Amino acid sequence: QDIRISAMNFHKRVAYKIAQQYAKEEKSIERAAKSNEHYKIYYALKMNYKILNYNTYDNEYFNYLEGPAKLYKENKKYTRQQILEYILNNDSDLAEAYTLLQELYDIAFTSTEMNARKRINGWVKKVKSSDKHISALKDAALTIGSWIIPITNSFHIDETKLGLLSNGP
Repeated sequence: QDIRISAMNFHKRVAYKIAQQYAKEEKSIERAAKSNEHYKIYYALKMNYKILNYNTYDNEYFNYLEGPAKLYKENKKYTRQQILEYILNNDSDLAEAYTLLQELYDIAFTSTEMNARKRINGWVKKVKSSDKHISALKDAALTIGSWIIPITNSFHIDETKLGLLSNGP
């Protein structure tokens, strides 16, 4: 969520800075900013706030992506999938953050007790080595790295409790 808000603010600021180069009056600046590609990204992020953090393992994920969405001042109908692709194609930081978040979901939903630590450590290393502006994920990676033992212990399945995950060894 922090990454989405940072990206929204960035795109809005860029749209207005570009507009200020061409227009001098406040109304003209606003009109010019709203016709800018950065403003469309800002609007798409604002109106589709769930789109970046939706879990691909959620049963409703594909239904959600097929739902209707729109871009600023365009009458054409879009799906959320098209809006997601538009956002990711136009902002490389968000694209990387989205990919890393989906990888974390994949680890959480498909890892076993045997491979969880290796996969989580690989994800943490990948996030830390990223050159993108994804500070929220980097903070999460530091926390996950610090708590790796209790987190990986949670992948232990306790057969005596009908297959429920345990909180430890």
